[in-house]
Amino acid sequence: MSTPDSHRPELIAEGQNTKQIGDILQVSPKTVEYHRMKLMVSLNVHDIPGLVRFALRVGLIPEEKLAAD
Repeated sequence: MSTPDSHRPELIAEGQNTKQIGDILQVSPKTVEYHRMKLMVSLNVHDIPGLVRFALRVGLIPEEKLAAD
């Protein structure tokens, strides 16, 4: 997973929407949607909660970060 890809699960878990993620990463919302879809297909994940669970499991998102929100 490239550095920009590794940020997306955290941004999604933080509750950022597609436009907000695009603004943060300085890409279009369509680019965010495309990369999210490619990531989910490659991980065999079918929904956003599954993507967040994966990110937690592999340590991309510290559990403390979610608990603090």
